[in-house]
Amino acid sequence: QEPPWGAWLGFRLDISRRSTNLPLVVWVLAHNATFLGVFWCVCVLTDTHNIGKITAACSPLLHVLNRHVLLTFLGTNVLTGTVNLSLDTLQVADATASGII
Repeated sequence: QEPPWGAWLGFRLDISRRSTNLPLVVWVLAHNATFLGVFWCVCVLTDTHNIGKITAACSPLLHVLNRHVLLTFLGTNVLTGTVNLSLDTLQVADATASGII
């Protein structure tokens, strides 16, 4: 029998819902931090008006999306619902799913 995954990290943890949530939380934090860092770098590198300064909105597209958050949210929900109702998303081939995304 294999030891619990926490034993590999030096902890004496048994397998439970809490211990299995830890890798998910770490993954989500790392994923979000990476994307925020990449977005920040893109904003800083593409901003030619205020070189070296962090601005509130980096591009006109982000400015429009930030001003119309509710409309953007509702629009994306309608589009997601349209896709889910028009296709059997569990049976779609990988190439089709990639095209939809």
